Order: sequence, then structure tokens, then C-alpha cells
Amino acid sequence: MCGIAGTCGFGDDELVRAMTDTIAHRGPDGEGFFDGDGVHLGSRRLAIQDLPGGSQPMANEDGSVVVVYNGEIYNYPQLRDVVLARGHRLKTHCDTEILPHLYEDEGIDFAARLNGIFAFAVYDLARGKLFLVRDPLGVKPLVYAVRDGKLAFGSEAKAVLASGLVGAELDETSLHLTMNVRYVPGHRTFFRDIRRLPPGHALEFAGGQARLLPYAAIDWTPDTSVSRGEWLEGIRFHYGEAVKRQLLSDVPVGVSLSGGIDSSSIVAMLRRAVSGPIKTFSLGFGEPTDETGDARFVAQTFETEHQEVVLHEPALAHLGDAIWHTEEPKVNSLQLYLLHRFIGEHVSVVLSGLGGDELFGPGPRAGLVRAPGRRSWPARARPGHPQARVAGRLRVPQLPAAPQRLGLQPRTAQAGVHARIRRPAPGACLGRLHRLLRGRPAAGVPGPAGRVRDQDGVRPAAQRGHHVDGALRGVPRAAARPGAGPVRRPHP
Repeated sequence: MCGIAGTCGFGDDELVRAMTDTIAHRGPDGEGFFDGDGVHLGSRRLAIQDLPGGSQPMANEDGSVVVVYNGEIYNYPQLRDVVLARGHRLKTHCDTEILPHLYEDEGIDFAARLNGIFAFAVYDLARGKLFLVRDPLGVKPLVYAVRDGKLAFGSEAKAVLASGLVGAELDETSLHLTMNVRYVPGHRTFFRDIRRLPPGHALEFAGGQARLLPYAAIDWTPDTSVSRGEWLEGIRFHYGEAVKRQLLSDVPVGVSLSGGIDSSSIVAMLRRAVSGPIKTFSLGFGEPTDETGDARFVAQTFETEHQEVVLHEPALAHLGDAIWHTEEPKVNSLQLYLLHRFIGEHVSVVLSGLGGDELFGPGPRAGLVRAPGRRSWPARARPGHPQARVAGRLRVPQLPAAPQRLGLQPRTAQAGVHARIRRPAPGACLGRLHRLLRGRPAAGVPGPAGRVRDQDGVRPAAQRGHHVDGALRGVPRAAARPGAGPVRRPHP
């Protein structure tokens, strides 16, 4: 991840540097700034593509359009060809560089072309307009504040607070929502005067006025023409393609592996896409409820280079640091914070299963959304559910009219699919995952039993895991990287 921040209508280079210092943990590999005509932009970079040439901000040939950017554009290779065919000159192989050229040709509507996860700012010097853009699903964060004709924005609220435009005043409605639904929906944040840019929107700021512009939306209209078998084959196809798209990186990619269906299926799809090493990572607390055994089984099955960290101290000791990063008490934020601090010592890019529950609704709550009279299929899994149109509206290929078009054979015993959706015994769950993804058979799992790979090779099971003690507390993530800047945070 990278971090961006900036102001319009006030500020200077020193202020924007202070803003980006608060999010230095997002980009320890470099920083860059732009100043001009009352607009000040800053970037902290985590190098993923074109490591030596991807410094930001980036501009078009004459410098009239400037961009700071955080994210990944999965259809970058295709869009790069489009930009070159139009006669533009590109100096790097970084996905950031195509953005000012696409804006120059098409205006802010070019955002609808992008397939990826992103948050960026585009400054049009000729028109005196600043645009903030966020991806259609809101994966990448981008927050902002507007007051007295002035704008401050950043990847995190702490960057906006550092601008001094608004104060750190609690939004009581957000607190109420968190206590009731366990997250803050919509545009709100925990800070009263700071707002999230909605997913699939651009914010235009010019003449001291802000205007929200939607550029992408999900069509929830049911498509009843797709059969159950086509759904299964289509989901498998699009799932595999999504995993492959996210491998666009010049640095190693890992997987956050919990041992559950979501992250395990990512490992299975990844193994089908690559033949080389796959790095997987798991977190345990030394408790009977740990899923490290399941994760280890998946790692051995798909022959990954697996590492796990076991925390032998009260996890709540790290809650303050976790909330400082997430800026709200999100569900599972503590576990994710601890795991990704460990992962960050080994890889810069990691895939995770987050979002699977929101898309497919598994678990105990699935039964609450079953259609009347149906005992076998949760409503979200039935053909014709509103998710039918998601792929098309997000500019990926529509589900195939027939599974044979993918070179796959249709399933004939669809009644057996529900058995894979219900919650079976833990041992059977992963075996069924193999069959569902048409991976290797669960029987005769290859690899040395009781052993697991790490970056140094194969270790006995008795030596597995990293035992973390209180030394982890308060150590900024950026400190693990040579040359990283300081991470400023309040003392508890």
C-alpha cells in the first residue's frame, strides 16, 4: 500500500510533509511532493511495480496534469497499450503513469475504465480543478474535509488532522453505529468533520466548492437467465481470473492464510496459476481455538512456504496500536494488525480472504436469508440473486452462457453442491474444498508430514512458529524496513 495526502486553498510544502509523515508506515520506500497554484500534493510510496522508476507525483508530457496515487490497476497492461497507441510517451512501467495521460484524453470519466483497487488525486493545472477518485468497491481508503472553501485529504484521517483544517472531534453517530452494527457505514468516520469518499465516486474541487460525481455503480437487478450450473462454473472462472490479476507485481506476493474456506481457496487458485514458491502466513494465540492446524494442512497440501507467528502475551496490549492504524475499532482489526506486522517483514504484497463473507454470506447467518419454502439454498447462493450483474458492471467479462465455453465440463449432480456450502466437520471441509476447486485430491496429501517450510527451508514441526513477546509492542512497522521514516503516534 501507499499513502497520499494534500491540500487545496491553503498550506505549503512543509505542511504536506507533516501530513505524509503521519502515514509514513504506508509508504516506507520513498516520498514525493508537488506545489503549485494553491494545491499541494504528497505521496509515500511502497514500491510494487517498476521499483526504480515509479516515484511520485507523476505528470503528463507538458506537466499540466499531476497525479498522486495509491493502489493497483489490474488492467494496466491493456490500458498502457491504449495510451501508447495514442502517441503518448511513457518513461516507466508503473501503472501510475497512465493516469495523467488518460485524464488528458478523456477527462475524469476515464476512471470508469479502471479495473483495480485505487485511490488517487488528479490536479488539472489548466482548469484549476482537483479530483479525488476512489475505486468502485471502496477497497482503498480516501478521506477528506472541506471547510471555508479549503480542502484537505489523505489516505487516513490522521493526515487530514495534521493539516489543521479540522479538529479531532468525535462523531457520536459513528460511535452509535459501531456499537450497534460493528462498523461505520457510508461516508462517516469517527471524526465529525472528516468524510470518506464514497466508493465509485470522484470529488471535484474547484473555486472553493466540492462536488461528488458518481462514475461506477453496481446493478443489483437479478438475472434469472443464468442456471445454477452456470453460476458455479462462472464463479470458479471469475475467481481464478481475479486471483491471477492480482499477481501483477515486481515484488513477492504472499497469502494471509487462516485455514478457512476464503483464504484456503485463494491458495488453491494461486497454486493453479503459478508453479513457483507461494509464501503463506498464519497467526495463532496458543489457544485451543487457533486455526493454525487447518492453515498448516492447507500449506502442506499446496506445498507453500508457510510461516506462522504465535503470540504468547495478552493480545489486548496491542489494541491501541491497532486502532491507531485502523482509526476505528473494526472487527478482527487486532488480529489483522498483528499478523500483517509479521508478514511485512517478509513480503510487500499479500492476498487475503477478506470480503468472502460479504459476497457469499456463509456461516450461521446464511440460514436467515433463505427463501421461504427452500431448505437447501441460501438466498445469496440462488441463481438470479442480485449479484448476477456485479461482474458486468465492474467491467469484467459477464458470466458465460454455458460452462463449456470455458473449456470446463458442467456438473450433473447439483444437489451435492449444497453439501459443500453447509458447515461440515473441520476435517471434511478442506477435503470438499479440493473437489470444489478441482484441485489435487485430498487423499495422499504430498509433502513431509509434521514439517513446514519457511524462508530458510524445511523445519521440524517442533520448531515451527515465531514466539513473539512484549518486544513487539510499540515497534513501528516502518522500522523493520531499512531507510524507513519514523511513524509518529500518540502514547497510550
